[in-house]
Amino acid sequence: MKMPIGPGLVLLAAMGASPSSAAIVIDQNAPTNNAYISTLRLPGRAQSFTPAASNSAGAGIFLKEGVGSGSSDITISLWTALPNASGTQLAAATVSVSGPGVWADVFWSPVAVTVGATYYLDFASTNGDLGIAGDEFNGYAGGNVFAAVGYLAFPDFDYTFRTYTDDQYVAAVPEPASLALFGLGLIGLGALRRRAD
Repeated sequence: MKMPIGPGLVLLAAMGASPSSAAIVIDQNAPTNNAYISTLRLPGRAQSFTPAASNSAGAGIFLKEGVGSGSSDITISLWTALPNASGTQLAAATVSVSGPGVWADVFWSPVAVTVGATYYLDFASTNGDLGIAGDEFNGYAGGNVFAAVGYLAFPDFDYTFRTYTDDQYVAAVPEPASLALFGLGLIGLGALRRRAD
């Protein structure tokens, strides 16, 4: 059975869009948890990372077991540079957690990122008693910890974190040939309309 192709489907096809279903997978993973790196009470907490995928769909941090108590809303935001260095926020999301010793994973609509470029995850919490676990032996070579007022760099430390990507995500960027065909079609329609007048 053939399905009719409507103008909307033709326009989507011409612009390079395609339907997809989300398949969220881990892109960057720094799971080592050998230290208590920072309280969530301190300002300026961030982790730099270099994506291996062309989009970011979320991130997570591990809350150090035995540090603090109580529930919290954890917000993680994705930045092109540190917030105090004129960075642009690309995405942010919040998750509620029940206390320490758990992953705080957040997810957002996929945003395009440049593979191999440096990006920053910024962390905020409604419960400053909780702390972020991490690695004090620079286990993640693609970035490092920033902490305290002014986002001070700690190059030998990493938070226990992970980032997510949607491996089904296709950016709706028109191909040059498709744009040319679409443009020619519009010119042809304009010529036909002028001729009819």
